[in-house]
Formats: sequence, C-alpha cells, structure tokens
Amino acid sequence: MVTVAIGTVSSVPAAAVPGSWAAGPRGSVVAAIRPSDPEALLRVLINEERNGSVRQLRMYGKLIKIARRHSARMASSGGIYHNPNLAQNANRLRWSILGENVGVGNSVESLHEAFMDSPPHRENVMRSRFRRVGVGILERDGRLWVTVVFLG
Repeated sequence: MVTVAIGTVSSVPAAAVPGSWAAGPRGSVVAAIRPSDPEALLRVLINEERNGSVRQLRMYGKLIKIARRHSARMASSGGIYHNPNLAQNANRLRWSILGENVGVGNSVESLHEAFMDSPPHRENVMRSRFRRVGVGILERDGRLWVTVVFLG
C-alpha cells in the first residue's frame, strides 16, 4: 500500500547519477542505481519524468537535510503529514515557491508511480518554476518514508 500527500507554499522571502542504463517505469530509460540508494533513484525518476518538458531539477543539500528530518519525524509518529515548518526551515534559502510531496510505501518505484498518478503530486514534479529538489527517504520496518521538497 502506498499513501501520499501534497503541499505547495508560495512566498517571496529574501543528475546525473553514474551507472549503466536500464528500462524504468512507464517504458522510460533511467540510470541504474544501486538499490541501497533509494534517494538517488527517486531523484533520477523525477528528472526522467521532467526530461524534454521542463528543466532538470538540481539536488540541493540543504533541502535534502530538511527532507530527511521530516521523513524521520513521520516514521517516528507512524503517519504521513506535511512539514508544518517547511517555510521556516527554508527561511535562509532564496525562494519564491516551495512544494512538498510526502508518502509511505514499499518501494521507490511504487511511490514514484503513486506521485505521478496523482494530479497534484504530478504538478509538483512537473512544475517549471521548481529548479532544485531535496529527497529524504527513511526505511523502517520494510517501509519507505519519503519527503520530496521542491524549491523555485
């Protein structure tokens, strides 16, 4: 079972991954990623969706830290919810729009598929105003707790 939620915040405060090529979901081609690196795999899948439509998202270390902390909080609480402090957590970053996809599931591929099958989640993935991304995934008891933070 995969559960997902979406959020977007607007305000105005002051991937290539090495590897061989393999077939991915929806008949696409993605870089083969070690299964031990689910965050890198999800970033590649997101950018594969954007390929040819909008600019690729660049990884951003500060967003990765925010995403990892939130995934850990969700796993500890046993439920998915949006980071109520996302704008505050990103207050030192230059941004005009933030977005967040959160979910829990059994595999990166199933979570990515659920995000892309949900119009609001897909909108976050495909939004051209987003330029950077941070993915945080925590595995606990065989389940993946995922937070994807988008910044534009």
